[in-house]
Amino acid sequence: MHPQMILNSNYMKKISFYVALVAMMLLPLRMVGQSRLTMSFEDANGRAVRQVEATMGEEFVEPTLMIQPAGAQVRVVYSSANERVATVDMMNGEVTLVSAGSTTIIAQSGETEAYFGAQAQYSLIVNAAQDTTPVIEPTCPEARFYMNGAQLTSLSVKVGESVSVPMLMSATGSMLSGRVSVQNTAVATVSADNMIHGLAEGTTTLFVSTVSTAEGSVLTCDYSLPLVVEAAAPQKQSPELSWSDTIIYAELGVPCEAPVLLNPHNVPMNKIESQNPNVAEISEDGTQLTIKGVGDALIFAESFETPEYYAQSVSYIVHVSTIGLRVKGINVTSLNAADVLGDGSHNVTFDVESRTLHLNSWNIDGANLSIDAMIKDEGVERPLTIMLHGVNSITNVQTCILAANIPVIVMGQSMRDELTMSANQIAVNTPYFKIHQCAVSAQAPMAAIKLGNELGVSKNSHLLATSTGLAIQCKTFVMAEGEEGVAILTPGVRFETNKGFMTTNNQYAKEVEIGKVPVVAPADEVTTIDFTATDPEGNESIVFSASANDAYNEQTGQLELASSLTDEVVAQALDSLVPGSSAWIDLLPGSLVFDIPAGQGKVRVQCLTLAGYTLQVKMEGQAVVSIAQTALGWAEVTYDVPAPVHVVIYLHAQSAASAPARIATRVEDAVSAGAYIQAVKIVPENAPVGFENVQSDDVQSTKFIRDGQLIIIRDGKMYNATGVEVK
Repeated sequence: MHPQMILNSNYMKKISFYVALVAMMLLPLRMVGQSRLTMSFEDANGRAVRQVEATMGEEFVEPTLMIQPAGAQVRVVYSSANERVATVDMMNGEVTLVSAGSTTIIAQSGETEAYFGAQAQYSLIVNAAQDTTPVIEPTCPEARFYMNGAQLTSLSVKVGESVSVPMLMSATGSMLSGRVSVQNTAVATVSADNMIHGLAEGTTTLFVSTVSTAEGSVLTCDYSLPLVVEAAAPQKQSPELSWSDTIIYAELGVPCEAPVLLNPHNVPMNKIESQNPNVAEISEDGTQLTIKGVGDALIFAESFETPEYYAQSVSYIVHVSTIGLRVKGINVTSLNAADVLGDGSHNVTFDVESRTLHLNSWNIDGANLSIDAMIKDEGVERPLTIMLHGVNSITNVQTCILAANIPVIVMGQSMRDELTMSANQIAVNTPYFKIHQCAVSAQAPMAAIKLGNELGVSKNSHLLATSTGLAIQCKTFVMAEGEEGVAILTPGVRFETNKGFMTTNNQYAKEVEIGKVPVVAPADEVTTIDFTATDPEGNESIVFSASANDAYNEQTGQLELASSLTDEVVAQALDSLVPGSSAWIDLLPGSLVFDIPAGQGKVRVQCLTLAGYTLQVKMEGQAVVSIAQTALGWAEVTYDVPAPVHVVIYLHAQSAASAPARIATRVEDAVSAGAYIQAVKIVPENAPVGFENVQSDDVQSTKFIRDGQLIIIRDGKMYNATGVEVK
């Protein structure tokens, strides 16, 4: 009602009666006994809150909603009248500020059986965040001048000379740059290329002006350094040093006189030395020259700098040559050659130009000649050539020809020219040994050739051996093109072969030793690798790296493999190890290694593999090929290689199960292996069709050497290498 209206008391009583009556009629279901509920917001001090302020970016603490009576069980729902300013969690009343502005936060409870509904609210004013960004004024950084890594407190330059402007470095390590100037330009000036030029004696100041900026403000920073211009230094003179010769020629083993150092002003010397003391040494005073080796040495002399003279360096070259031969520890020279080599009849001579030692029907022994080294001439490893004239011999010397760094070539005019070796532990020790158009033979009790790398036999040449054999150690065996091949065997292995080494009675040698290399297959014939050859101690050929788990079964003629390998280990060994070396055998037990020639062809393996295992064939540069044969038979792997490469055959376990612990070496033993290999055959595409090619794979044959000839037993009959039946 309007407050100005005046109602009498009777009228008011009537109105109250009717209102109550209407209420009772309209709300017939309202429970008798409901209580009134009050709600209000209060601050931390218990005072009622109707309006609060908050600031964006700052913490806001909501007023506390108080409900009377205390402990009343009612459900309260919160809301914000303007959610663009602030939002509120409808369940707990937690407020989140959104932007500057105002809103109303409302809390409202619903009506329950015990209480009437109630409501409370407060006004929230949100202020914008305060700008607290500080104003940054530019400052001049602390800086120092530096030159050649050292800090400067002043800078000096002589009249007529120049020096570069030093670096200006801040305390943080950054380099500062700016305009450079000199206070007194009559004393010194600065050019455009930042060079300070001394003009006259005096003192002035060097300035470097830089610019420092911050928030758009600019500050000029000036840095100064005292600059002293000194008087020009007096001119020094040359000490006029020189040697009496600029090049001298010397011979190894022959005394040599040193040139004279000319020092007309007697200036003190800083050092006199040889820059190649392995060739020539010089005494400290430069008067004694000692020849040490072959080649060129620079003899160098340098004087000290003095107030009157500047330092000077002078030098001369010593060129040292040699005949290149050392006999019984003595260097052969032009002065002693006749005494060391000659026997009065010129049966032993040495040609310096061709490096050729001529033996004319002569016996080399410890009493007259023992070649223990060849000397490099000017760093070049020129070979030693031994030219044979007639029949010559090497006897009674532990090591007769030792040329650790020099190849040795033995030559003759024909096969009638010979070199016979006997009673030597090592007759020849050299990295390379070549035989050309002559005969080199070995006689009882023993002869040996120890080579660091390669043995070569050329056309019309033979290595001859008696029944005791010719012991040779090398890595590679080289035959001349078109000549008969030679089987390549391993140290400590005696192998039967049908061609190559011959005895002195022109028969094939049945037992020969030669160095650590795989079996080499010729490019023009079929090669079958035979596993039947072992030495008296039972060592297998290098083509089979045996271990405790792998062996050759002489009764069955098979390799029995139990040591399984991974493809990665084999590939690593091919890349980094020499087949047949101790490291190879340790890393790859049970592996079979041989060489195939360049070109195309097939590698055929007669084998049997057990369940869970395969034989792997790895050729250098090609992918691994797996062979699984459940019955003894032939498997083929084709090849196409541009050059001869190594081939490795090895056992591979297809599962994580370990290989058998041991295999049998005799028939009566229990055999437990992963695979068996009966034979391996290398068949080049250009191999001529012949007996080896045409025999069928299912025909079992036996091979052996009789009187130096290959004999093959097939179907109970004997045939030679050409297929002709023999008795």
